[in-house]
Amino acid sequence: MTMQKNKAQENFSDLELTTGELYSNCFGQLNDSDEHRAAQGDLLTQQLGLNADLVRGKKCLDGGCGPGTMTYRLLTMGAKEAVGVDLQPTPKEGAYEEYKDKVKFVQASLLDLPFENDSFDLVASSGVLQHTANPEKALSEMIRVLKPGNTLYLGVYGKYGIFSWVLSFARIFTVTFPIISKSAFDKILTVLGFGPLVRYQFLDYLYVPYLDRFSPDQLKAWFIKYGMKNPRRIYNVSPEESAEFRRRGTVYTYDPRTLINRILFGYGFINMHADK
Repeated sequence: MTMQKNKAQENFSDLELTTGELYSNCFGQLNDSDEHRAAQGDLLTQQLGLNADLVRGKKCLDGGCGPGTMTYRLLTMGAKEAVGVDLQPTPKEGAYEEYKDKVKFVQASLLDLPFENDSFDLVASSGVLQHTANPEKALSEMIRVLKPGNTLYLGVYGKYGIFSWVLSFARIFTVTFPIISKSAFDKILTVLGFGPLVRYQFLDYLYVPYLDRFSPDQLKAWFIKYGMKNPRRIYNVSPEESAEFRRRGTVYTYDPRTLINRILFGYGFINMHADK
């Protein structure tokens, strides 16, 4: 396994540095639990509709890889090569030994990917775009590095719903006017006994500097603007599978098509494919 740093990191904004540090700390906790790392990787790939038939033999990019849970799953699905990119990648030491000749982690911003045009056979990014300073730019960069004739797999936060409005109000006291410190809130979550995935999700909601939400139509318009074809939303986790993922400690596993979840979560977590 190689860890590559590039000169682009010297140009990270202060907020990008803050974002990278936040997630590095969160995912450092996640790396302490192999069970939770596996659950996270399984959930991300299934939500995006990725499987061995789609991944096998391909050079893949995990955009916003964090601890590399999805990167690892791409390797186990037979990827020829998997590259994880993040502001501050936090792969678990020794976890990728079996695939050390096939995996690489690169410290870089999605707004300025250090790859040539048409470099990857498959590009996947889940739960990351909404935390960038310019989501449209980040999406265009991922499209740029995808080879023609291939598919981009994207997962992002959707707009609306009671839950997102409550979180927006709470962020007034954690981001706009930071009265409640991240360290204090993390200690509360620890005392309450929450696992690393739930703790990460709360800190993600409440302390990350950038948090945008999108509609399916907005994402489709961006895909089309940058030359992509057939952008379509997918639903790939059944209610039974959602219950099993929750048992394993994951979050964001509800079905956004039910009436109660539309009220609570609006568009929910949007998983979308588009072809180049």
